[in-house]
Amino acid sequence: MLIGIEMQPGYQVDRYSDRFEQFLADYRAAAPRGIAIDESFDQSGYTTDRLVSIGKSLLAGITLVLSVLLITLGWRAALVVAVILPLCALMSMVALFYLKIPIQQMSVTGLVVALGLLVDGSIVMTDEIRKRLLAGLSPIEAMNGAVSRMRIPLLSSALTTVLAFSPLVLLPGASGDFLGSIAIAVVAMLISSFILAIAVTPVLASRWLPSGIALERRWWRAGANNARLSAFFRASLHWSIRNPIGSFSLALVLPLMGYLSLDTLTQQFFPGRIAIKCISTSNSPRAPLLKTHWS
Repeated sequence: MLIGIEMQPGYQVDRYSDRFEQFLADYRAAAPRGIAIDESFDQSGYTTDRLVSIGKSLLAGITLVLSVLLITLGWRAALVVAVILPLCALMSMVALFYLKIPIQQMSVTGLVVALGLLVDGSIVMTDEIRKRLLAGLSPIEAMNGAVSRMRIPLLSSALTTVLAFSPLVLLPGASGDFLGSIAIAVVAMLISSFILAIAVTPVLASRWLPSGIALERRWWRAGANNARLSAFFRASLHWSIRNPIGSFSLALVLPLMGYLSLDTLTQQFFPGRIAIKCISTSNSPRAPLLKTHWS
């Protein structure tokens, strides 16, 4: 006889699995002779491995983001963003809790997807405050001026991205259940990052950056500065402004290449490696209860 046991909603799979294993051990110890219970499939191991893998990807993404900020803006600006990242994640977890979205593979994937988006506001705000400090303004003046100038652009940037993910949030049916968690997690992190970029980042940047402005310039203090690269970038900006049609045409090259190569790509909903589980109902004791075939 084959019995499937489904975990109740609201339980954590690792804790539930441990409790169920203890229940099976107690039942086997008290069961009459001739009655045996064998496990054919346990999803807790797969779920735990997937969440651990996604968690490692999240940590790798955070490390890469902070490394880039360390090289480009210096360790003080990187420290500001390093504080904002966990605060944004915690705020998003609160939003997911009230929206009744569990921490599962798709919601954590949404956090990974939003990682590169949520730091944009803090980076822009930190750099704006640093430029005002270098211009000789006091920390309070730099903070007030940066917030007054950047709040509308940051709000517009956050809203456009939120609206881009809104179709996935409103997607009905099984597809919405499958992909909706990603979109909801991204939207929660974007809204949290905007609030932090306006309310918390200016305070931290105006507090930590001024003491390092007057120090001797080193790449780990103020970021790397390559004169040739800066000159090339400045020249490219001037060329783009003088030649708007040419710069617009150049910007369309990659999208057009993607559109032209669309017919050469294989179209399918799920990846190629899909687990197909076959359950045997044979009465033979040698017949396997569960097989897994990878296609």
